[in-house]
Amino acid sequence: MCEVLLESDLIPLNQFPSSMINYPREYVKITRPEDLEEFDYISNLTKDSIIDFSKFRITSSDLSWKGIYYLLPIAQRKYLQEPDDSIIDFFEGLSWLLEYDNGIEKLVKIMKKDDIKRLKDWFCFLLRNKNKIPNEDFIEFYEKEIIQHVNYLKNYLGEIS
Repeated sequence: MCEVLLESDLIPLNQFPSSMINYPREYVKITRPEDLEEFDYISNLTKDSIIDFSKFRITSSDLSWKGIYYLLPIAQRKYLQEPDDSIIDFFEGLSWLLEYDNGIEKLVKIMKKDDIKRLKDWFCFLLRNKNKIPNEDFIEFYEKEIIQHVNYLKNYLGEIS
């Protein structure tokens, strides 16, 4: 893959999932009331919503993997257009979630094979271009994890390392 990504290199935009969240509102209200505003934002999204990534944190908003899969291609495009702090935070959180509790396996289970390859290519793009990308600190901080994600995805796809 080249240093410049084309639209066809990105994960295609997905259909809006039947549910973006993992838990009912009452559960979040009782267990983590401090996260309720983020939960409400995510649970009130519709297929026509313009996503404001500053309104939630991927790691604490109770997003389902289907919700993450829906948001991922949107975040990729925003990252390439103008990588503000909220998009950087999304990808930092994604790197953490993919490591935590076999998250990468959970995401891959619901992804199309072509999208898995595109995700691998996306991580490779980030690694190759880390010194050219604004806010590349997150890539350096998560470089080991991103390399592990690439290796996992290569293995999953049957590619030789």
